[in-house]
Amino acid sequence: MGRHSLFALIALCATTVSQAATYEFRRDPESGKGLVTVSLKTGEKSTRFEMPAWAPGDYQLFDFGGLLEGVQFTLKGKPVKSEFVSPNSWVIPEGADRVTALVNQSRGNFSPMFLMQGDLTYVNGSGVFGWFVGFDDEQHRLIVVRGEGAEKYLGAKQSSIWESGEESGWQSEFKSYEELIDSPFVISPKLRVQEFRVAKVPHVVAAFGKAEAVDMKVFAEVAQKSVEEGLKTFGDFPYDRYVFFGHFGGIGGGLEHRNSTRLGLWSTDPKDAAGLIFHEFAHAYNVKQIRPVGLGPFDHTRAVPVPTLWWLEGATDYLASVWQVRAGLMSKADLMREMAGTHQSVLAMPSRFQVSLEESGRRVFESRGSTGFGGVNYYTKGKMAAFLLDLSIRTGSDGTKCLDDVFRALYDEARKDGPYKDGRIRELIVEFGGETAGELYDQCVTKPVEMPIGPVLGQAGIRMVGRTFAAEPQPTPLGKKVFEAYPSDLSPRSETAPVSE
Repeated sequence: MGRHSLFALIALCATTVSQAATYEFRRDPESGKGLVTVSLKTGEKSTRFEMPAWAPGDYQLFDFGGLLEGVQFTLKGKPVKSEFVSPNSWVIPEGADRVTALVNQSRGNFSPMFLMQGDLTYVNGSGVFGWFVGFDDEQHRLIVVRGEGAEKYLGAKQSSIWESGEESGWQSEFKSYEELIDSPFVISPKLRVQEFRVAKVPHVVAAFGKAEAVDMKVFAEVAQKSVEEGLKTFGDFPYDRYVFFGHFGGIGGGLEHRNSTRLGLWSTDPKDAAGLIFHEFAHAYNVKQIRPVGLGPFDHTRAVPVPTLWWLEGATDYLASVWQVRAGLMSKADLMREMAGTHQSVLAMPSRFQVSLEESGRRVFESRGSTGFGGVNYYTKGKMAAFLLDLSIRTGSDGTKCLDDVFRALYDEARKDGPYKDGRIRELIVEFGGETAGELYDQCVTKPVEMPIGPVLGQAGIRMVGRTFAAEPQPTPLGKKVFEAYPSDLSPRSETAPVSE
């Protein structure tokens, strides 16, 4: 299908719909681009159209508006003038009720935004779908038009078959624009899926790309273990259905979404993928539910300072490792070696004496890579901080509380009161671990100083042995108690095995 014939096929969505806006996406294999049409409901119009400047979970400005070509606005079927006033914004003086545009392929740091590779198409809405200002908080519909050949479709949001004349495809309904662009989808005739249920909630593992040799059952077993650990820690699921998008041979890394994640995988061995799977699934709680003011509802038009990115990423990475031990995929000794390696990585950051963890997150948009400002990686140093704070809470509470209690409290508050405010994480750490844990927080997070690793380890019955951590041969009674229990959850929400199918 050529470009001219594509524009001839945009007569869709002429009927009145209850949604504020209907989005149509179709692929043009000839050009390797996509055609997007956004239509407001009958009788409505807007004088401004925006594209996101960044994607949630990927803290770097990309200015996705520059990826659009042939942007054309219409009002009641007639072309209207518009002005491109910024990298992501169009002003339409007369107002418009529809826009069509070709979208180029793009990627972020951790995931494609729009990928067409042979018979594979993957779409993350932030780099593809813009919005008419004034209508983003209302219901939206997405229609994905089927191309030629036998295609399989999987979306983070469940879909139904769509048909109009000789065309067909899939359609999904969304509560808002924010939900729409946080719900990726994949199309491929070679798409493979494996479903499992935990506590009767469906979870889907998808494999696409170079996925012919993937043992779907084994990958699903690893994913299921992450889900079961999440349920044990938090007590429920913040979604009705969850999708693990496994992109084999795709760009590395993962990107979280509210009810799914995209995983860039290079090995068909699920053991190699376990860390990424657990990390990204943990984001279903920590980031998508537990989140600071500014990360929901989002301002997609500008950079948002987030001083607690160390918690959102580094503490998530730590929780993922702890979950793997509890799930039997790692040993306690493995975790000790991993944390000792993390410590060495922190020591290799000379700028840790100039840039605090808070500043690394707050100024992340001033750097590239979405890993931190000024040479301080908030994943790595944040993971070490979370480890030390966990130990401090365990010793400060006489072995009765741990970092899980902070996660749970934040989760409960998020569902009741919404995003947390600056300072809340420290308050909860003091609540569960005492003032000593609060002082440690300051040294690890707010100040650009060396983290007091030796004293914290010693109090928890741990010592450094070469390039690993191990049990202190002559610990205090409290140290012995803490180390023997570590890294178990001291008060899990669900102590019994979850219902799995």
